Amino acid sequence: HPGDYGYDKMVATIRDDKQLYRFSDYGIQSSKDGIAFTLKANMGTYPNRVPVIKDKFGIRRITPMECLALQGFPSSFTFPSTVPLREQYKQAGNTVCIGTKFVTGEANQIK
Repeated sequence: HPGDYGYDKMVATIRDDKQLYRFSDYGIQSSKDGIAFTLKANMGTYPNRVPVIKDKFGIRRITPMECLALQGFPSSFTFPSTVPLREQYKQAGNTVCIGTKFVTGEANQIK
């Protein structure tokens, strides 16, 4: 929305449709080499902490389902309809990346 979070600055800064962007104390930052930022639980509390992308429609926040996809969740996963959007973001930020957890678990068994 044009009145939110320095929209004019976002439009001027966010140009690459292959990167994620986030707001930080240092301004607008882009992901490196297409690797996503750490997703944090405070996305549910502070909407400006949700990563944004540029797509054919413009600049937008990624959805909770896109957050979960970055964490390795299957596309078949859904939240119950009673879970508010802010809680979906919070839960996506509180989760552990499935692939990383699996590899870590295997490595611990090898020891």
